[in-house]
Amino acid sequence: MRSSGQSGTPASTPSREDGRHPSHATPLICVVAAAGRSRRFGAADKRHARLEDGRRLLAASLAAAAELTPRRLVVLGPGESLADWARAPSASLELLSLERPSDALGDSLSAAFRWLLQQRQQQSPELTAAAVWLGDMAWISAPTCRRLAASARADRLVRPRFHGQPGHPVIVGCDFWPEMTQLHGQDGARALLHRHRQALLEIDVDDPGVVRDLDTPEDPR
Repeated sequence: MRSSGQSGTPASTPSREDGRHPSHATPLICVVAAAGRSRRFGAADKRHARLEDGRRLLAASLAAAAELTPRRLVVLGPGESLADWARAPSASLELLSLERPSDALGDSLSAAFRWLLQQRQQQSPELTAAAVWLGDMAWISAPTCRRLAASARADRLVRPRFHGQPGHPVIVGCDFWPEMTQLHGQDGARALLHRHRQALLEIDVDDPGVVRDLDTPEDPR
């Protein structure tokens, strides 16, 4: 979700919605960035926007992300809960709440990757890569997810491409996680991908979902 916000990286508090520990069998985790409020969407919270099939936007994005990996970390704003978007408690669905409001993607990502580094060091050494999934991207197909997941490695960056246009999710190997913790404000992973072009694998897909999001109420759903 792309909109301007305060600079600096908010502190954050992780939790599991059902109190259980997630499965540690999965080396890939998906970071779903959903703390921002899109100004172009107006006063409404676009995460609650109804899609053509009746689902809410963020709920549909979480379901799509599960095709990439069952283990997902959802970044939300202060005091927000997954209850509005998750159909049922899941040990593989975790919440990271920012302690200060921020609409800036870089703030959410830096907090998430600090949490991931701590997790890898203390509880989940099997984690080797994390996918950055924007909370308003609900149309990425399962076959695309499988292709991307199969290419994840600790020393690799992976990005889909549709008709030459770079898309999401971007998979970041754990070798690059320390750099992700330095993001702030509107910074996404673009500069990281540029610095490490030799480690970047771009996968051409016939899937417009990798470049489709919902920015305004008029966008097709």
